[in-house]
Amino acid sequence: MDDKTKAFYQEVGKRIRSARLKQGLSQATLSELAHISPAQISEIEWGKAKMQVATFYHIAEALQVSADTLLCPDVPEVKQMQKTRIEELLLKCSVKELESIERIISEMISVFHQNTVE
Repeated sequence: MDDKTKAFYQEVGKRIRSARLKQGLSQATLSELAHISPAQISEIEWGKAKMQVATFYHIAEALQVSADTLLCPDVPEVKQMQKTRIEELLLKCSVKELESIERIISEMISVFHQNTVE
């Protein structure tokens, strides 16, 4: 596997791991849901294994996330989907909760930008 391909699989693996952890799933649980071995989940998350399309499909389905989210999160349509989900969550919040969320987001963005510059 050349460096560019390896980097791609590592990025996809990171996104899969992030989606799994966000849902509070273990590798073993994801492997059961996706009908693949826990060892294969580990290798995929570390970018050490190429995935067949069917395997990728089963993982995305098990995680209940779109393939776009795992493959190319910077696509404008994916960003819009994320914005819509955030808006839906925010509609359920009180004014006080929204103020707190705004402060948290502002601080997070500041930290992200500091880490990008360094």
